[in-house]
Amino acid sequence: MSTPTEVPQTGDARRDAAIAALALLSQVDDAQVAGVLAVVQATGKPAESSQLRATGDAASALHGVAQATAAKFRDSELIDYGPGALATDEQVMWLDIANVPLLKNIDEESESLADLPLFQASKSDVTN
Repeated sequence: MSTPTEVPQTGDARRDAAIAALALLSQVDDAQVAGVLAVVQATGKPAESSQLRATGDAASALHGVAQATAAKFRDSELIDYGPGALATDEQVMWLDIANVPLLKNIDEESESLADLPLFQASKSDVTN
């Protein structure tokens, strides 16, 4: 899937880029899911980002979810996030990562998402 090489600086430009990215979702049909970004946080502790690498049946199932989600999002109206706002079935809510410190840190500190550490449940403090 092609992605923009330069991140727009203004909120409006980032929103326009998000709209353009929705159109690119048709390319998901030709892509394969290689991993999943996992953000876990135990109560009172900072969030930790890592990746899950899916193999075999899990990768196939994730690809099906990605295709179905892409098909749904492709035809949705993009609406802005707002406290208490709810998206209908025909809408997808856009949240500018510049306004979310956790997502902004992941985006800025991860030169490549493929370089994120692998999730290791045995080393995680997260419980049900």
